[in-house]
Amino acid sequence: MENSMAIKTIPNPEMLKNPTEITDVIVMLEEFEKLYHQPAAIVERQNLSLGASYSVIAESEAKSRLQKWQGREIYLKYWSKQHFLDLQSRYMG
Repeated sequence: MENSMAIKTIPNPEMLKNPTEITDVIVMLEEFEKLYHQPAAIVERQNLSLGASYSVIAESEAKSRLQKWQGREIYLKYWSKQHFLDLQSRYMG
């Protein structure tokens, strides 16, 4: 069974340029890590019926399911917490 958080809307990680949005994503990832005791990532998932969306899931799950169809869904890409920490450093000096 997959551990995921789908409470808040997650913006497209490739479009983040606002420091507040970047911090919000890092907070979501940290909340997941505290709850599930494992590294978190943002995954872009494509569902044949529902379209694309972004979710917070375990980084290990993101890596294992990347580019593999499971039923009607595939994980297209993922971003680790380090990606967002690097973005934060870049935009916040």
